[in-house]
Amino acid sequence: GSSSSSSCSRQFAPLHFAAMIHLEEEDAPKPSKHTAAVAFFELLNLHAKGFVHLTQPLAFGDISIAPKDRLMKQKVKLAA
Repeated sequence: GSSSSSSCSRQFAPLHFAAMIHLEEEDAPKPSKHTAAVAFFELLNLHAKGFVHLTQPLAFGDISIAPKDRLMKQKVKLAA
């Protein structure tokens, strides 16, 4: 039978929350607590709606973010 796995069939390297909220430039300022909180809240919303899978092996540790099939099937309309 068909598996009802919610993980994405295509393989992607997981994104980590800390990397998501930091800019790539070495001298870039750290995000504010407000920016980090908003990003975290939105991440939880994506998880609650079944778009991403989250793992956090250690309390207060980094959060690994992986797409689920539902995210990959969404058609996104980009603002012009």
